[in-house]
Amino acid sequence: HIGKIAPAKGSNDTTQLGKPAEILAMAREAGLLAIEHVEIIDPLTIPDQHAYVEKFFQLRQRHGVSMAEAEYRMKQRNTLAAMLLRDGKVDGLVVGISRTYPEAIRPSLEVIRTQPGKRAAGTYILAFKQDIKLLADCTVNVSPTAEELADIAMERGMRTLLADGVRKAAEGLTTLEE
Repeated sequence: HIGKIAPAKGSNDTTQLGKPAEILAMAREAGLLAIEHVEIIDPLTIPDQHAYVEKFFQLRQRHGVSMAEAEYRMKQRNTLAAMLLRDGKVDGLVVGISRTYPEAIRPSLEVIRTQPGKRAAGTYILAFKQDIKLLADCTVNVSPTAEELADIAMERGMRTLLADGVRKAAEGLTTLEE
């Protein structure tokens, strides 16, 4: 599956992480017109791979990550994407397309972490032809209290502008059928 990263500030570009030949083949099969305008980064051959391995190792070594584990993890799309976000190379991530939820969110929690006083909360994005729905925290916080639910709702409510960005990204990947 295609791993997608939101564009960097001041840009309308999208970056995909994965094997370029596979991404191009899937995009062509799906009839995506804008694939030529997408930057594709292969985590196995990214030019700055060693630097990202070293940064990840420094960040996670006290949590039991060895250099060999750091090298392995930087070849994983979700972990590399989280590092790109941490370094400001991209503005956001869309993950979880081909991974279980814990596998999808773990790299972000390990690399980006939460802000002091804030909690992590997942968001499912449901894209329909005429609408986009965001379902906040259906996965991360088990049995939250009413106060915690209110906090999560307020935090996620402040981020609903994301839906507009997702809608614009989806419009940029118009299919041949439309």
